[in-house]
Amino acid sequence: MMKEASSEFRQLLLAFRREVQTLVMVLNTYRYLHERRSDFLDELNLAPAFFQTVLVALRTTWVIRGYSLPIGGEKNEFTVKSFLRFVGDHLELFSKEAFLRRSLPYFGWQAERHEAPTKETVRQDRRRVERLRANESLKGQRQKFYGHLDPEYFFEPEQLSQAAPFQ
Repeated sequence: MMKEASSEFRQLLLAFRREVQTLVMVLNTYRYLHERRSDFLDELNLAPAFFQTVLVALRTTWVIRGYSLPIGGEKNEFTVKSFLRFVGDHLELFSKEAFLRRSLPYFGWQAERHEAPTKETVRQDRRRVERLRANESLKGQRQKFYGHLDPEYFFEPEQLSQAAPFQ
């Protein structure tokens, strides 16, 4: 039982790392391109539709993945909530003893300061994730433009930022 849970933990950890790295990469690329647009006007004017499509694709990925990472939609999809559910169901995996035995690259002060999660801390963390201010704005963006494609935002996407601003 413990080996199966440990194996599942490693899979969840890898999935979490992959999702966060993808989201960070998309956000950094979007921010860089958006901030440097004025520096490369000649290049952008050579293929404006291409560059606009790239920015829209990055923004779409950012909104959809940014919303699904903390809360998610489908039961089999990786989310922070599903990770916290796993932690709550397998608290013994996160005890100080298990932490010290695990062959992860944690040494010294990290092992000494490790605090094992409890049912209550997991419950509090899940509530924090559900109450993130960004969840509502990302959900609004996703619903109004990507999920249901309201015509008013399709032709004037800048109105979307006013209707559902990022926070």
